[in-house]
Amino acid sequence: TAQDFSGAIAPPRVDGSVLGSVAAQMALGRRRLAVSVLLALVAEPLGYTCTDGRSTSRDLPGGRLSVTSICLGRNIAGPPGGNEARGHFRGPSPMHAVADKSRPGTIYFAWTEDLDFGASEAGADGRVHVTKLALSAAAPHAAKAGEASFDGFMRAGDLDITPEGKLGVMCAKHVPAWVSSFIEYMKVVKEKESYGDEMAPLLLGVCHVDSASMQPVGTPWRIGKSYMPGGASMSEGDRGNYPLTAWHAIRDGGYGWLTFADELRTWTTWYGATWGSHTGYAMHTYFDDSVVVDTVFNLTTAGLENREEPWPACCPRKWADWNRHGTGDHQMGSMTRYHPLLKEIAVVKHTHGPLYMQHYGLAPLTGNFFHEKGGGHLTGRVQLNCTNRNDTARSEGAIRPCGLGWIMAMVTDQGNVCAKMNRNGTVTAWELIDASLGEENSNLGQYRQNKLVRLATLGRPEASARCGASGRFLMGYEAAGGRRMLVEIDGDCRRLTEPVEVTESTAWPRHQEW
Repeated sequence: TAQDFSGAIAPPRVDGSVLGSVAAQMALGRRRLAVSVLLALVAEPLGYTCTDGRSTSRDLPGGRLSVTSICLGRNIAGPPGGNEARGHFRGPSPMHAVADKSRPGTIYFAWTEDLDFGASEAGADGRVHVTKLALSAAAPHAAKAGEASFDGFMRAGDLDITPEGKLGVMCAKHVPAWVSSFIEYMKVVKEKESYGDEMAPLLLGVCHVDSASMQPVGTPWRIGKSYMPGGASMSEGDRGNYPLTAWHAIRDGGYGWLTFADELRTWTTWYGATWGSHTGYAMHTYFDDSVVVDTVFNLTTAGLENREEPWPACCPRKWADWNRHGTGDHQMGSMTRYHPLLKEIAVVKHTHGPLYMQHYGLAPLTGNFFHEKGGGHLTGRVQLNCTNRNDTARSEGAIRPCGLGWIMAMVTDQGNVCAKMNRNGTVTAWELIDASLGEENSNLGQYRQNKLVRLATLGRPEASARCGASGRFLMGYEAAGGRRMLVEIDGDCRRLTEPVEVTESTAWPRHQEW
């Protein structure tokens, strides 16, 4: 997809002939009775005439995959930051998707419109959208079925949905007062006459949408830290900024993750973060019904509600500590998912070494994940390796519930691998799916940033956590030569089909969940 990365201030624009169309790829069941759950969103190749709401499908040879082009009517934003940002996503800005939990064939995705930002002192620039898609076994296989929009936000991140159908999407504001405060503070700290805005903080919130009516619900509320130079409290400070364009912070987690946990009814965000000139990560958890507080912060929060952030010491399940609220650990990758049976969030990441996994701590920690102090940055880490096969995981892909454990796809020393881990942190399966690796994975050592390995539950709701021989998952990855591959596996990581190359038909960006 042609994109113009020459703009220094505005986000790079998708070429005008695209006009914000996306391609949705659905893996079809063997009998084509219904569309399955895979949705990958990419900017449509040139030559597509875009009219808002238009939807056109084409079935690919073999009858197992259909690609549907859907016009959004507005340009999709690329990553801000010019040429340096080109490698962040290998595509447009992330457009995360989530399936409805009670309406089969309904999917929602969030995206950022390509508009200038930075002029409004009130942080009123930009617009993000949440679009509803109706899937069908008959062509066109996907059609636009509604949309909610939020003005004053210049970035959309991950989204999730409650069992009742309330959507939550990460939505960020560019507040010039925050940026200038950061720059002036860093000029003093670094003893420099000038300092860039790459690591400057954005104001991160959550915007809610009623999925039935596709109307915004309530007032967006702040979930990231309120910026204060030199501060270090749980909800305010400069440890754990949600950054504008910081290279490492965005390369390790894109625009961040948002997870709703139905047992405790909490919203948890996890994003690559900055602390001054250092990079790392931050995590924050709020109850869905957290009360609005009248706290007056050092800098404006630009119309977002400030809600009470619970310190986990208040609760029997300690899921966070000061480090998780913002630290400079040089995080280089991340993947996460909620397990509806374990009532827990998987945290998988790496810094300068192999991947390791933790349980966040929403549920009581057990086995190798257990620590007497509860959850936290330094506790309950389980390294992802297979000593019997002399293999170690190096780059995150995707993770899904599987029985009372997890199934995950990732890049290891030996190739693209599927692995399983039980609830106690013991690896129970480790299967090499394809030894062929994309060039970036082969040559970048500890900075392996391919991050194109994906995994999607097939045929049943993800909440069922179907596993074993009857479980079905679709795995995607990049092989040598930039070839995009799809393969079907079971819940024991056994390959059920031969890998199929789909490079000429579809693609998916980094840091965007299926």
